[in-house]
Amino acid sequence: MKNLFKILAGIALPALLLASCAEVEYPEKSGECTLNSITLKVKVPQLDDKVVYMDVPGQIDNENHTVLFVVPFNPSDILDDEADITKVFVVASLPVSAVITPGLGGLLDLSSPMDIKVTAANGASTTYTLTAEVRKSSAKEITSFKFTVDETLYEGVMKEEDGQSIVYYMAGEDAFETIAATPVVPEIQVSNRATIVTDVTKPMNFGVDQTITVKAQDGTTKDWIVRRMAPALL
Repeated sequence: MKNLFKILAGIALPALLLASCAEVEYPEKSGECTLNSITLKVKVPQLDDKVVYMDVPGQIDNENHTVLFVVPFNPSDILDDEADITKVFVVASLPVSAVITPGLGGLLDLSSPMDIKVTAANGASTTYTLTAEVRKSSAKEITSFKFTVDETLYEGVMKEEDGQSIVYYMAGEDAFETIAATPVVPEIQVSNRATIVTDVTKPMNFGVDQTITVKAQDGTTKDWIVRRMAPALL
């Protein structure tokens, strides 16, 4: 029996030594060196001492290795302070084991383009150019429309049809005759920072189509047609 153990030990020991000397295979290091996502954090002016930031997602172009941040001219809905892109934070999501340089841990000045480099685990790298553009709003929607005739409230439904922007209000035949004979001043709300070009402070006859022009903060305009629609068709 002792001899048998010696024989087995003599066979097993070399096998164990060979296994321990075999080369260990490790997973290949990743070569991913692109941005998963990147976000700019712009300070929003407040009436009090609160510190609030707006998230502006970056538009990543992996073909040209650029990132564009489109920052609202006025981050606040109620204050007129312009956006300050000289003191912003940037947060990025990277592939596993990738690193970014320079580090994004503090305040950055993006008033001029800035380069960052994403380096993969295997050493491959991609350099991106970050650019922030402060743009005035192009929004020029009618968000609410209503008028009252003979104590009846008529509210508009905004639609885009065949290249036209239309505000439909619902009225039956009898009501429509009354509307046509009763010019009124409508109540209209538009996109933030937009203005109404058409003079809507004077009574308007909604018995016929009326065009109301809305101007965006960036100067572009949009014509809205106010039109009656029979109840069965709205």
